[in-house]
Amino acid sequence: MRRGVPRRFWFSRTRATRRTDRAFRPGGLEVNLEERALLSGSTLTSQATAAITVSPTTLPSASVGVAYDTTVSASGGTGSFTFSVSSGALPAGLTLNSTSGVISGTPTTAAVSDFTVSAKDSAGATGSQAYTLTVANGPVVTNLQRFGYHMQPTIFVLTFNEPLNATTAQNLSNYTLVPIQNGQPGAAISLSSAVYNATKDTVTLSPTNRVYVYAEYRLTVNGTAPNGVADTTGNLLAGQNGKAGTNYVNTFGREILAGPNIPSNVSAAIANRINADWAKSAPARAQLSNFVIALEQKLTAAKNASTVSPAAVVAGDSGAGASQTSLTALVDSLERMHLAVVDAVLATVVPDETKKD
Repeated sequence: MRRGVPRRFWFSRTRATRRTDRAFRPGGLEVNLEERALLSGSTLTSQATAAITVSPTTLPSASVGVAYDTTVSASGGTGSFTFSVSSGALPAGLTLNSTSGVISGTPTTAAVSDFTVSAKDSAGATGSQAYTLTVANGPVVTNLQRFGYHMQPTIFVLTFNEPLNATTAQNLSNYTLVPIQNGQPGAAISLSSAVYNATKDTVTLSPTNRVYVYAEYRLTVNGTAPNGVADTTGNLLAGQNGKAGTNYVNTFGREILAGPNIPSNVSAAIANRINADWAKSAPARAQLSNFVIALEQKLTAAKNASTVSPAAVVAGDSGAGASQTSLTALVDSLERMHLAVVDAVLATVVPDETKKD
């Protein structure tokens, strides 16, 4: 049986082998492949299998909770390709499609992942590309505080864990403040400004009108695409469960009151007095808060448990026909009175010079 050099093999000339290329072509020389070692300095190459290149060389970064979709491709080789992760691992939540080369999914954890994607052609030749994929989390609200009470203008200060994109941070449409009444949100409270402080990574919200201390409110910060609050690299707010691209929602009351809001036109002496009074009044504020909470709880319990008979007469009613509705209205009126009393007590720590609307 004649054993010729297969067509796909080719011997290159070297100093040790001065024969022409023609002599090494099939039919020009009968040579067993095992004998190639005798041809000192000759090299064996493959014309049919070209180098396989996997592209691109880098991948776009990802964000926790935000859908990710990018494609790796291959060139060279023969026929179609099959893709696989040959070393390392993709970030949690992402998968590689072995046929299309699409890397997709929703990352679940912030991390930096190193892995290699390989492509194999129909002839079994392979090529690969190493990648480092960063999954970042969006900015997080670390604190919400209220400053200002009684006649002082109210401001809310949001603190973030990293620098923000100033345009999204100061976009008023990204913030919604509503009162909560009987567990239900009321009409939105107008906000006049949202000011970003790049040094402190804070956003200060100023309601158009004063907001009561002893009432409940809900603040929502938009973290959704395309214009939600984002950091300087474009990662959207991680408002819920550490997932980027979600809203921050906080329902709060008196507990976030952190201090007075001293108007800029107040003298240093008055400002110092306000701050001193605020510090000294801490025990009184705590006592008052506990008293109001206990009173509200008792009133609410009485309102919910009361079974007023139709013939009973409740203060404020004229004659028979009093009902649960009457008691509810009475309790609601008392609660509004308590809010006014609380405001009046808080006013005792505010100098007369600042008691102006």
